[in-house]
Amino acid sequence: MGQKNVSTQKPAEHVANQVLVSLKSLPSKKERETLWNTWKLVEKEQIGESPLFLLEYTGKEKIDIPKLVIEIEKNSLVKYAEPNMIMKTFSNGS
Repeated sequence: MGQKNVSTQKPAEHVANQVLVSLKSLPSKKERETLWNTWKLVEKEQIGESPLFLLEYTGKEKIDIPKLVIEIEKNSLVKYAEPNMIMKTFSNGS
């Protein structure tokens, strides 16, 4: 009998309490703050001049970031949202 290939790969990691959100347009800072407050988020950084933002969850309750992303994406102003993933490089030993 052949061996079954079982993946031991861990789920992708993300920075605790951080999400990246891209908006369909670029509202004013005041409008963005109102939007972010909906999910207890604060704007950490705007990526260049694009409507892409690094946000941090500031609520006191423990949050499930992937579930938060799903909630954020339901908003009509949001183009997409995703956890702030931790990128790792792999070495082949050379």
